[in-house]
Amino acid sequence: MEELEFPSETVTNLQNKGVKTLSDLLTEEEKGLTEREQLSSLLNRVEETLSLWLFPPINIPEIQNIFSIKENYARYKGQEGYLLFVERSPNINFMEHVFRLVSRALGEDFKQLGWQVYRGSPKDFVEERGQVLDSKGRLKKKYRGMSGYARYAKEYHDGAMEKAFKKVSSVLGGYQSMKEIGLNWNKFRGSVSEYNNLLQLFEANKVMDFKGIEGQKKVAKEVFGGNKRRAYRNVSVFREILVGSKKPLQETMGWLLNLK
Repeated sequence: MEELEFPSETVTNLQNKGVKTLSDLLTEEEKGLTEREQLSSLLNRVEETLSLWLFPPINIPEIQNIFSIKENYARYKGQEGYLLFVERSPNINFMEHVFRLVSRALGEDFKQLGWQVYRGSPKDFVEERGQVLDSKGRLKKKYRGMSGYARYAKEYHDGAMEKAFKKVSSVLGGYQSMKEIGLNWNKFRGSVSEYNNLLQLFEANKVMDFKGIEGQKKVAKEVFGGNKRRAYRNVSVFREILVGSKKPLQETMGWLLNLK
């Protein structure tokens, strides 16, 4: 309450009645807290203050909606709960904005929700989910594994594989959730054409041809515009297939991550 810059007398009066936070103020019964007119004045002051802190502005009913989560965390858990809450907040329907507001309002309690931030509209969220999952919420088989990953990125994200990974990950609730439904994607930092070129390069040559710093430079030049760091990271994504080992490339190939 002190952060809202109320008069010190008002803050003391509220604190004496057990009202120390905005949540306390919004969830406390009007009767017994203060006179109705005074409460209305306080809430107007809250709206004015928050309009300076937040964009887009948020009103009291929306703030009360946020704190209503405390009454039933289970209902709003996970990405499904995240979407449900956004759909019930028509004036703050930017999902990233909702994520920030709820996170700030609930503090440590926010972790109970298990939300993953989504940067887009609810419509985009539902559309993305419908692209990778069927009507029963099951993974579409054609998108399994790295080949399915490349197919998905080409069909829906203009071949941008890293963007596709981030979008699907935030819709499904993170990397672990992706694995649990059998998606088995590993984030590739590049395009579908680069992915295909990398596969073809290793298929057409022996692994020994790419050992050492010179080998790393060769892969970088052929596939990643000379960027040796991207070459390291992307070969690492599926090194078991290309190199035949799960060990770091520094150990098996003599490559270095910190090369530019």
